[in-house]
Amino acid sequence: MGVTIFVLASLQTLRFIFYVLVYEVLIANEHQRGSKGKGSLSLNIENVFEKGKDAELWISPSYYKTLEHLNNANVIYSKFSAFQSSNIFTYVNKQGEKGGIMYFELAPARPDLVLKDIIKMAHPKLLKEYEFTFYEKLK
Repeated sequence: MGVTIFVLASLQTLRFIFYVLVYEVLIANEHQRGSKGKGSLSLNIENVFEKGKDAELWISPSYYKTLEHLNNANVIYSKFSAFQSSNIFTYVNKQGEKGGIMYFELAPARPDLVLKDIIKMAHPKLLKEYEFTFYEKLK
């Protein structure tokens, strides 16, 4: 079963988005190479640190709402490059009127905005005027 996404954008923009996604998938697959099985990897914190300590960007650090909460959970988190440069993004701080997390309420219907958020995180100069819809930097 496939998914169809309609995007109103120029061909040049679509090509760029495609190349960004392919690049990100290749990087993610590099970390899974050599693993047995399919789907997500189950790694202990030492393996995660070894594989991701030099990552410049960290997206969705579980349900931690601040850098302090993240550091208090495990001091090894503060040794990640993304933590040291405060380049960690979360969706848990953006809530609707009744307290629901906007990412879970709206993102399935607006993958275009999720993609814009990810592009803004990874390449902030490309979308200078864009304000995050779902994500924000962990403070």
